[in-house]
Amino acid sequence: MFFLPDSAPWWAVLGIAFLFIVVTGVGVVLRAVWPQRSSDRKELLMQRQRAREQERKRRERRQWREVENRE
Repeated sequence: MFFLPDSAPWWAVLGIAFLFIVVTGVGVVLRAVWPQRSSDRKELLMQRQRAREQERKRRERRQWREVENRE
């Protein structure tokens, strides 16, 4: 029948199989979640960029207030 050698590095085989399954799963999830149309992707990235910019401005204003209060 089918004989598997006892001295084979099974930990390596299992590791490679695990990595393959994880990478494939991440790809499937990304395709399901990430917008497929480029206009949708662009809008999503622009929203994220606007949110980061607003957060940066909020932090800068808070820092300026702290400096003014110390003086």
